[in-house]
Amino acid sequence: MPKITAISSITGYNQCMSDEGTIKKILNGNITSIKPVLNKGDVNRVYVVTTDKETVVLRLNEAGELQRFKKEEWCLTKVSEIGIRSPQVLSTGVL
Repeated sequence: MPKITAISSITGYNQCMSDEGTIKKILNGNITSIKPVLNKGDVNRVYVVTTDKETVVLRLNEAGELQRFKKEEWCLTKVSEIGIRSPQVLSTGVL
């Protein structure tokens, strides 16, 4: 698997749209693979997504989890600012 360059935390999605449809809407590039990460957590639906430009970890959850995702994004930013290597959050929001 290619090196994972970033983590994107996206929460909330259109109930009528599949996770694959949501992923395609979030990532505008040419998606070459979508691989679910199974049995590694209980809260989010996690995917390793490869496009023609990068590989990212995409986490999906319900809109009610937005505050938790924002808190996690804040924490990751703060530890990164003091030199602790941490994932780069590309985006957090509700679709």
